[in-house]
Amino acid sequence: MPTNQPTHQPIAALPVQELRQGMIVDAEQLHPEVLAEIKDSRAIARYRTKQVSTKLIVLSQDCDIANPNESIVELVPAKVLNENQERKGRERKFDKPSNYGKLIVRFGGEYLELDAGMISAVEKATLSAPLNFLGELDDREQRILIDWRVGRYNRKPFPDAFNRLFKKFFEEQGLWDFLEQRCDEVSDVWVYVSPEGEEQAAQYDVSVTVEIDQKCPAHVHNEVHEKLYSALKTLHEVTGQDPGIATLNFGQISGDWIFGLPRCTVEITAMSEDISLFDIQFLRTYNTAFACYPD
Repeated sequence: MPTNQPTHQPIAALPVQELRQGMIVDAEQLHPEVLAEIKDSRAIARYRTKQVSTKLIVLSQDCDIANPNESIVELVPAKVLNENQERKGRERKFDKPSNYGKLIVRFGGEYLELDAGMISAVEKATLSAPLNFLGELDDREQRILIDWRVGRYNRKPFPDAFNRLFKKFFEEQGLWDFLEQRCDEVSDVWVYVSPEGEEQAAQYDVSVTVEIDQKCPAHVHNEVHEKLYSALKTLHEVTGQDPGIATLNFGQISGDWIFGLPRCTVEITAMSEDISLFDIQFLRTYNTAFACYPD
């Protein structure tokens, strides 16, 4: 039986040192004192009274688990959702690593909900008895899991006045759906904003660059360019005409830059090989988690 299919019977009983990231452990077989330790090992006090779900997912990186000098293993309970809960969670995009509090991952035909507040850093010594291994997340779901945790810390915030307008516009115009449908060709979305440190500036210089994979067919590249150009032109014009909101000046559309020409690429689309380390000093990746993991 594939290990990424749900099972209520353990595939194997493994010592903690042989666990790997993304593995699913049967929590029902754990002794009450172990479950109590898992609850007490949560960082946020108000979560320590919540019960441990029937499944636990291993978060720790493989080398840390195997390293005898690393005494901790991170686990997160996985709540099995019913059909109604799964539908509501997916409507709120919990199945994409864009909400850093909750995430839904697929385990075969099951949908599992993870809550960041429930993560436990458990002493390996507490898990001295072999653990019943139920399976593991597939590659797609493991990437989502890792992006969910890394993204909580590894992202620079955008100015609030810019971000609210930009995010709402992308969603209303269906641009996330458009990019999601071309996830094999679109590698990332890079954004330049100036002034980057002013939360409520009256106006911002902005550029958006969609990074295109080297293998992208020319017609798809052109389609992405045309779609983004049209959308950014609209946002440039709308914000420029409304005195009640910040002006988003897309210099790549207007040819004019309020705060001076950026030192990085300002192309609407660019091949991966054309995004340099120098560019990354000035550009910030936008949260493309909506688009990177199509259904």
